[in-house]
Amino acid sequence: MDLSNQTPVEIDTALADAYAKVAALNTSAFYAHQSAKSMEETAPGTDESYVPQHYKKRHAELFAEVRTLRGQVDRLYAEEINPREEEWVRRGRWTRYYLVDNTNGHVHKDQYCTTCFISTKYSWLIEQSGMTPEDLVALAGEDACTVCFPWAPVDQLKKKSRLEAPERKKARLEREAKKAAQDAAKAAKAITTPEGKPLDLGKHGSKEIAKTLRAAEIAATDALYDLVREQQHSVDPEWAWYYEDGRRTTEREQADIAFLAWWSIRAIAAKKGEPFQAVFEIHEKKAQAKIKKADREWAKDFRNPNRVK
Repeated sequence: MDLSNQTPVEIDTALADAYAKVAALNTSAFYAHQSAKSMEETAPGTDESYVPQHYKKRHAELFAEVRTLRGQVDRLYAEEINPREEEWVRRGRWTRYYLVDNTNGHVHKDQYCTTCFISTKYSWLIEQSGMTPEDLVALAGEDACTVCFPWAPVDQLKKKSRLEAPERKKARLEREAKKAAQDAAKAAKAITTPEGKPLDLGKHGSKEIAKTLRAAEIAATDALYDLVREQQHSVDPEWAWYYEDGRRTTEREQADIAFLAWWSIRAIAAKKGEPFQAVFEIHEKKAQAKIKKADREWAKDFRNPNRVK
């Protein structure tokens, strides 16, 4: 493994990843060992999960698991950790910095500061590995430990910190990426007029803002359905009673519906980047299909079943 050309940040990044793997393996080994010890302290057969015929086998499996996990830890030290730590020593031990893992934590030059305790938890600032103390203090600002950096200028210590623990940064970036994906999905579904204004698809003077492409598509199909259905009924003798009662839509209402169809299709075409006529034909076919379905249901339930073939 040639580490001579790698930067302190590259080496410490790989080290941090290796140490994280070691921690996970050690945790698994600890629980496996605890399970084995628990079996030794429990008389065989007194617990249904440790019946005599399975006791020895399971006990042996747990200790085999511990040996395997510890072997993996040893390999990580031999292949990943020790060579990098030796390179750190060979280069004269470049600077490393640690942020106390709490809301008011300070940045330290090592993990042995007198202001900390044996129980103190740190976040390793691997992105700052190899950075000069002066540059680190400029970034840490008010979070710089005055014991580790007693020479830090007072004006620097008054500034807000620009450092962020790797774990917190990772969580923040994940949240931002999730929100960006949600915003992108929402934008893909959203619709406005081609001019970027709210798309009002209310009928007969009412106001109804369509916020999604789907809502506009439904409105376009429904408006074309209403127009075609009105034309069909106006010449259909079976619907004479409907118009004799004065229920036929007025010319103004028909004009409103025609405008609604044009207005919604215009917005859909702009949203999809497709020609108006192509979008119109798509929704015209959908309206025709909706009419046929309605006629079939009408013929089945209320009319002569021979009316629709």
